Amino acid sequence: MHRMHSALVAAFVVVGMHVGGVQSAHAASDISDLLGRWNGFARSMMNADNPIGEVTFDISLTKNRRFEGNASFTGNPETFHVDGTLSADNIFNIQGNSPGGQHVIAHGRLRALGDGSVRIVAAMFKLFDPQGNLLDEGISLLLQSFGGLDWGDLKVPAVQGNYLGDWTSDVFKNPDTGPGGPLMGRADFMVGPEDQTGSQFCAHGTFFDVFLPFIERRTDLMFEFEGTVGLPAVQRGGSMAAPFAGIGANSRGIIAILIGLLLPAVQDLPITLQGRYALAGSFFDVFTDVFRGTNRSFDAGTFSLPAVQ
Repeated sequence: MHRMHSALVAAFVVVGMHVGGVQSAHAASDISDLLGRWNGFARSMMNADNPIGEVTFDISLTKNRRFEGNASFTGNPETFHVDGTLSADNIFNIQGNSPGGQHVIAHGRLRALGDGSVRIVAAMFKLFDPQGNLLDEGISLLLQSFGGLDWGDLKVPAVQGNYLGDWTSDVFKNPDTGPGGPLMGRADFMVGPEDQTGSQFCAHGTFFDVFLPFIERRTDLMFEFEGTVGLPAVQRGGSMAAPFAGIGANSRGIIAILIGLLLPAVQDLPITLQGRYALAGSFFDVFTDVFRGTNRSFDAGTFSLPAVQ
């Protein structure tokens, strides 16, 4: 059976890439859509020694256009109980406190990607000590796990394993393949046996030989990913596949966003991750795209990563 990229999903929208239709950031989300687990990364503007860490946000209660939950930051032992509001155009404001007296505030926006089922938030945040002194400030980017409050018990396909395949750029051309040939490279994606809980997972991934226009050369980009996989559904063409999304950050602050499908094994073809990617040069670029609906990604294209047998 031959797998075609066009058989994946009718349209994808990755941050700043408007390919087909998708829910606009100006179309109000149902407040209950916020419920569940959000995972991602934060980049500090103050901590030069360890500028990038992980963020987890569990939203457990919504009412009218308000929500409540708990948030935690890598490197901070405190857990924050937070509450916030979501406006009709998906702008949110958050404030919260920890048992030790620390205080957090955040301002950002929610945007739906892909077919509208993938949700990302981007926010500017500030952390204060009990005396009101600024401890940290920066940008956070979080991806929602499929399943809402049931994310931890959702009976989704196992995504654990090693994947190795190719990426193909829609932006850059390969000067060695003749006129019009796309730039291509290899990529891998590794999810450990203990790295999936329900619909949420973490992974390591590498895009090899990516062209970086701001330094005008090709290099390998290694990412830590937070991701989610959903329940299988019938796709266009009649095949079954599970929705898949991930957000990755590397030590330089470059961001990767993946949206696609986890395709089941068929005859002699292994399980495959397949979809679209976008690469952005900084946390701020992604924040701007999520908040304003612009396109600051420096590369975008397709990927196909079969599982390694």
